[in-house]
Amino acid sequence: MRLLKGLDREVTRRHGSVMSSMPSIAIVALLLAAPLACTARPAPGSLPLPAAARDSLAAELRRSWRDELLTPWYPRAVDRERGGFLSRFDADWNAVGDQDKMIVAQARHVWTNARAAQFFGDTAHRAWARHGFHFLRDAMWDREHGGFYWLVSRDGMPRTEADGRTPKQAYGNAFAIYALAAYYDATRDSAALRLAQDAFRWLEAHAHDPEHGGYFNHLERDGTPMRAGFRGDPPKDQNSSIHLLEAFAELYRRYVDPVHDFLTRMLRNRDEAADVTQDAFVRAMQALPKLRQ
Repeated sequence: MRLLKGLDREVTRRHGSVMSSMPSIAIVALLLAAPLACTARPAPGSLPLPAAARDSLAAELRRSWRDELLTPWYPRAVDRERGGFLSRFDADWNAVGDQDKMIVAQARHVWTNARAAQFFGDTAHRAWARHGFHFLRDAMWDREHGGFYWLVSRDGMPRTEADGRTPKQAYGNAFAIYALAAYYDATRDSAALRLAQDAFRWLEAHAHDPEHGGYFNHLERDGTPMRAGFRGDPPKDQNSSIHLLEAFAELYRRYVDPVHDFLTRMLRNRDEAADVTQDAFVRAMQALPKLRQ
């Protein structure tokens, strides 16, 4: 498709001959989410596409997603030797550089493969999502202090700053929660949901600002907030905040349907059950300060 080829050219123009997984994976994620947006009603006065044209467009999108976006990356980006996913390639698709692994890129690979497995019913993408989940759990999660490392070496060793610090970010942990919730949605692997819960609790215990609200983005390895910010970045920002909200919403969706179904059986009215479900989660959120204590 011309649009996707244009996006590829723009990515190459901005990043040179060395390709990073970040822009392309973001494009894949956007397009895999597109069917959700396509369920909206046509604008008033617009004419719906004829069924044949709709089917043709859907087939072209499916082919493009698989052949032009997913197939070039997978399984090429799967690091079978050391776990996780490779991140940098030259224009001929040769892996280059030290292949350090950042939590955001690794999480996006897991999310993309989990959603692709659901969308296409594809066992290969399911296996690659599981491969990525194992790297998040076994290499990127800090077993001593909790939370996900921001950056590790190719074989999973935490990268430290020149001063010896090993900073973490709420932003990166948000992406991990988002990916783990999607992976659980695709596989029902309870270990992924437990890890997402652990990451949520870690953020609540360390990144949440009980005095002024919101979440500190930059944290020390042990979770101590960097209240003055880090490397010129402010202690809180809009970007990390919206991705935290996105991650929490994804985790919320793993719980809301079972609760709503249970209450529907009790009340025998789906609308009343929806109101009670919402009220229950609001009350739980309001009780979080007590739970933190």
